[in-house]
Amino acid sequence: MDIRVGNGFDVHRFEEGDHVVLCGVPVPHDKRLAGHSDADVSMHALTDAIYGALSAGDIGQHFPPSDPQWKGANSRIFLQHAVALAAERGFRVTQADVTLICERPKIGPHAPAMREALAGIMGLDPARISVKATTSERLGFTGREEGIAAMATATLVAEGGLPPPHRRRVLSFFGVGFLRPAPGTWGSLAALPFAWILNALGGPLFLAICAIVLFWIGYRLTRAEIEGSDDHDPSWIVLDEVVGQWIAVLPVAIGAAHVGLDPLRLWPGIVAAFLLFRLFDVWKPWHVGRADGRGDAFGLMADDVWAGVFAAVIGILLAGVSHGVMAL
Repeated sequence: MDIRVGNGFDVHRFEEGDHVVLCGVPVPHDKRLAGHSDADVSMHALTDAIYGALSAGDIGQHFPPSDPQWKGANSRIFLQHAVALAAERGFRVTQADVTLICERPKIGPHAPAMREALAGIMGLDPARISVKATTSERLGFTGREEGIAAMATATLVAEGGLPPPHRRRVLSFFGVGFLRPAPGTWGSLAALPFAWILNALGGPLFLAICAIVLFWIGYRLTRAEIEGSDDHDPSWIVLDEVVGQWIAVLPVAIGAAHVGLDPLRLWPGIVAAFLLFRLFDVWKPWHVGRADGRGDAFGLMADDVWAGVFAAVIGILLAGVSHGVMAL
């Protein structure tokens, strides 16, 4: 596993003002920090830490202070760029540690809000971010209250398997998950023609095997995608709906094979399987809701498997009643 650690350091002097911005949070003070941008010394140090872990230079190379477009810029732009650059190169920021060095203002009361702000910008769980402060015991420029210094460390981990853009392409079922509204419904609809093709190629058993394989692929890719994120069920991930929908149509495929018909000729087979699956996926009763409540990659995939199983069972019962096989 490729794990990288980067360090960043930044200093900004005080000037006349009424607050400072640290980690994106305005903190009341009798001065402000001077700088070309918003002078968020902590965010600058963290941005440099990420660039350092990537061997990608420093913040001045990516956002030159000589460029007027960055005059007064919000420093979240710089941090977001560093995080995005890490993702482009196949890395995920998994932990960040920021230390502020100053006599005043007092950082402790604002540290929780700072962690939350950084977490929102970086797409991390706040538990993976540390913000703390110390003083220089009245020594040096920080001791004389002439400015604030910040040190930061960032840990990056290379993401296994597919690079993030390709992984998201698969998890969104080649972009279907980005359709709005109701991406899950779009994912279920997109699954149907592929189920028909797989069944035509190898029959119901082949369709079932493909559903199992796709579940495993979806689990592995989802685990990599949501690791370190506070969003454990991104709406654009619809590969789980594809797996569940394939399971829901299995009885239709089996019944069609038994009587020697194309599944599309069994009415309302495919339509019923689609509607039943959407019902259980949205309603989330019993095991569907329990799996969804896990809040992890396995639960994200498993809740749709259960929805597909329930849809398949109800579909079989309805077919039995419809065709007079079962007596009420």
